[in-house]
Amino acid sequence: MTTRTQQRQFKDSHGRTVTLRGMSGGNVVFMRPGYPHPCQQPLEKFKAEFIEVTPCE
Repeated sequence: MTTRTQQRQFKDSHGRTVTLRGMSGGNVVFMRPGYPHPCQQPLEKFKAEFIEVTPCE
């Protein structure tokens, strides 16, 4: 089941897009295209390094 959180997209400082998966123990869990494993970063670091991409509707 897909939720709103899982559909949110963010870009890093290099312009690469990641898809937010959720939170785990104070870390943001996200997926990078082409990488098979979930990635995670502390919330404060994620907020400093990523910008949300708003979908065009």
